[in-house]
This record gives sequence, C-alpha cells and structure tokens, in this order.
Amino acid sequence: MRWITVLLAILLFGCIDKMKIPPDIIMRPKMEKILWEMTQADRFVSSYIQTRKDTLGRNKKEAVDVYDKVFNFNGITRQEFLTSYKFYLGRPDILKIMFDSISVRAERKKAEVYMHPKAKIDSLRIKNDSITKKQLSKPRLP
Repeated sequence: MRWITVLLAILLFGCIDKMKIPPDIIMRPKMEKILWEMTQADRFVSSYIQTRKDTLGRNKKEAVDVYDKVFNFNGITRQEFLTSYKFYLGRPDILKIMFDSISVRAERKKAEVYMHPKAKIDSLRIKNDSITKKQLSKPRLP
C-alpha cells in the first residue's frame, strides 16, 4: 500500500505544469521585454549618469528616475517588477530561457551595427553644415 501511495505522489507531482505562472506575476514575454529595457536603462545609467561628478547627490535619484520610466512605459510598478523578478529567480529554468533570448537579441543588435556601420554613422551626420557654407571674413590687422 505504501508503494502505491509513493508512486501516485510521484505521478501527481510529475504531471504538474512546471511552466505555469501565477496570475500576480508578469507573464514571461512581457517580463523578457522589461528585462531587455532594464538592461538598456542600466547601460545608460552606468555610461552617462554615474560617470558625472556628483557633489549634490543627484545621480542616484536620476538613475532611479530612469528605471521608473521603464516601469511606467510598461504599465507596471516597481513592486510588481520586484515580485515577478523574485519569482523568476526562484525558477531558473524559465529565467535561463529569458536571459538566453535577451542574449541572442543583444548579439543580433551588435551584428546589425557591425554589418552596416557606415549607414549608422551617415544617419547621425548633419548633411548641411551651415559653417562650411558661410563665408567667414578675414580678421583685420591693426
């Protein structure tokens, strides 16, 4: 009788949907998108905000504002993100899939830049430079 109970318990736990996500957790595709945007925001913060000299302590507040913009853009709160992130940290099987997808996306973006570097640079260059067209007068000597 014991063996039947143990076998039944093993079959029951084996049939549970391992990929099921509770309703209060952000679904995987949206969470993956948010993680991608958070990665981009973190890169911006570390490259531009945290490199500035900060005597008034504004850098930390500005960094938090950047992350909050990502949350607002996606229609979630910081607490919803943290709750979902903690859930996914406890599910490394799902988290690995999301981070692998983010990694592939980053590699694809990097390859696009390296494949067409001139097109990216030309789109940033100003075509009509007003300084080259303007005739500068020669300085007068006393």
